[in-house]
Amino acid sequence: MPTPAKPEGKSITRSLTTGITATVLIVSLLAVAAMYNAVSHFSKKSLEQRSEEITAYLIGALESPLWEISEKQIELTANAVYQDESVASLTVKDDDGKVVFSRSKKFQGDLITRSGKIIHKTGNSESVIGEVSVSLAQTKYHSLYHLLFAYSIIVILLILASIVIVTRFLIRYTLRRPLEALTEIAGRYASGIYDTDSSSIPYREFLPFNKVLAQMATRIDEQIRLAREAEARYRGIFENTIEGIFQSTREGRFLMANPAMARILGYDSPEQLISSVTDIQQQLYVNSEDREEIFSILSEHEVLTEREIKFHRKDKQQIWVLLRARLIRDEKGKPIQLEGLLADITDRKLAEENLHQVYKSLEQKVEERTAANRQLQDALAEREVLLKEIHHRVKNNLQIVSSLLDLQTNTINDDHTKGYFLESRNRIHAMAMIHEMLYQTSDFVVIDFARYLDRLTSTLFQVYEPGGRVSRTVDVHEADLCLDEAIPCGLIVNELVSNALKYAFPDDREGGLKVGLYGNDNDMITLTVEDDGIGLPASLDYRETETLGLQLVNLLVRQLRGTIELESTPGTFFRIQFPKNQV
Repeated sequence: MPTPAKPEGKSITRSLTTGITATVLIVSLLAVAAMYNAVSHFSKKSLEQRSEEITAYLIGALESPLWEISEKQIELTANAVYQDESVASLTVKDDDGKVVFSRSKKFQGDLITRSGKIIHKTGNSESVIGEVSVSLAQTKYHSLYHLLFAYSIIVILLILASIVIVTRFLIRYTLRRPLEALTEIAGRYASGIYDTDSSSIPYREFLPFNKVLAQMATRIDEQIRLAREAEARYRGIFENTIEGIFQSTREGRFLMANPAMARILGYDSPEQLISSVTDIQQQLYVNSEDREEIFSILSEHEVLTEREIKFHRKDKQQIWVLLRARLIRDEKGKPIQLEGLLADITDRKLAEENLHQVYKSLEQKVEERTAANRQLQDALAEREVLLKEIHHRVKNNLQIVSSLLDLQTNTINDDHTKGYFLESRNRIHAMAMIHEMLYQTSDFVVIDFARYLDRLTSTLFQVYEPGGRVSRTVDVHEADLCLDEAIPCGLIVNELVSNALKYAFPDDREGGLKVGLYGNDNDMITLTVEDDGIGLPASLDYRETETLGLQLVNLLVRQLRGTIELESTPGTFFRIQFPKNQV
């Protein structure tokens, strides 16, 4: 059975144990050092005090022997003190400085030396009778210190071993379970399982991990859901779009294609297309140089916006396609793939060709029509010149007739007869004015009747009402009439305005006269002539009258296929309605 591989990285147990051990060791060493210094200081003070006590004792004990000069007693006393193992040397001198006793031992290390004068008191006087000097060694205390230090080190090591063992046990027990639980959860997350109950991890210190893991699982689930929805949407677009989508290698093999791509090229499925087409340039392109040109454009611009190309389908039928593509490079910038869209535009190209043929045919017909129009325009120009000439001659002939009537009028002395001639002249003048306007305009179909009525009524007012007692108003809303309407309307206005100016305002009576022409939505035209004069006699029937003027008015109304109405209060109001001639 193979040995499981050890996990890489640092061990929490080892790291925590090492840290705790190092901390305890440092603290213990600091404590030992502090204790050593304290004991050393205390022992030194004790040794100094001991040396002072020994010195004081010798000064007291040797006073009498020195005074009595008893060397034996001095030696006994000094030897008794010298036997102390801490005494390194002892020297006793008399008052003359002569060494009475001197002994010393070999010790290594520092010595503490104390000396004192031996004084003898007699009554009130004192005298120095000798001197004593004692040196104590610290060797004994150093041995004790070393033994104490060794015991301390042993105790520290035992404590450290206990701490290491207990710590490793506690850490393994308290951390291993939650860490193993975290490891298991992480492994399940790595396997795609995100419904793990993270509350199984013990200890409240791991509660933040529980919350983070729960939030992480929620976010991962949401991201996976969104990613799956986006994948489904894009997969739907990829599968159902009518344009072909593909990826291919630089060498000419398809890596990926959608159903529309296979359908455009005549294959049953994308898989069949990918497996059957092994050399795109040779199998699909009608002109194989097009692919090299496309890669040349892509190498320079990275993107091919649009390019119309001829392709071979599976059945060798040639089709037109619209290609859009972009180049994909590797990390080193080398072209490795081509991806893009492909649309079948064969129908459009055929339609364009048909349209081009139709356009050429229409262009030929337009040229023929242009030539015909040119001939027609020449004919219309000749007709226009001819019509102008006709109207000009009609106007001139009518002017001649009008002038002849003027000459004839000058030879007549009877005012009644002269009035007949004047009325006839006015009628001829009204017709001549229309032909004059037609001669002056380029439109021989319609006449600007507003301008015509203004000129006609102005002329009649000059003939019948030169004094300005009667005001003139012309209100025209339907301004254009054809020739067949304009001449009858002009003669009707001439008759009615002339009669009004002659008979409606006798005895220098003032008033007003208004001529109107209106059209409506029913293609009817209304011509009105009204005045605020004395009106027509009540016994006069304007439809059955012997006067030529009203007879002519009724005749012209019938010619227009219209109707005429009369209102006599106040003044006179004629309303004539007739259908508009559809030119």
